[in-house]
Amino acid sequence: MNATQKRDARAMDGMRIGSWHGLVRRDGLVCVLEDDRVGDVATIMARSNIGAVLVLRNDGMLSGIFTERDLLRMAGADAPIDGDRIVASAMTRDPWGVTLEDGARHVAREMLARGFRHAVVFGEGRTPVGIVSMRDMLAMLLEE
Repeated sequence: MNATQKRDARAMDGMRIGSWHGLVRRDGLVCVLEDDRVGDVATIMARSNIGAVLVLRNDGMLSGIFTERDLLRMAGADAPIDGDRIVASAMTRDPWGVTLEDGARHVAREMLARGFRHAVVFGEGRTPVGIVSMRDMLAMLLEE
């Protein structure tokens, strides 16, 4: 199967089960800066009831994603989380993501295979346009 056939299969896969585009968090997308403190970012995430934020460089370009898993990785067996640590030192750099052209089943399969609960949704030129969560994908797929 060539690249065009794979793309068409992913698009058809998505059409069979409906569009996942409504699941993409775009409005109210929460972004922080690389030099923001982990404690402040965790507070923002808790108050916003979200599990991931995009991390931007000072020029506004995407640098990474900071998730609840990144926060947990910071916690040692008996060590408290250092809330003063900058988020850039704990985030996932150059995050994997999907595009709106990807089919829903493809997105869910890839997130599952990679062990990701959140995926960055990229638009043209790898510009982030939102975040989609595995929980939302699973809920949609179960409704079909």
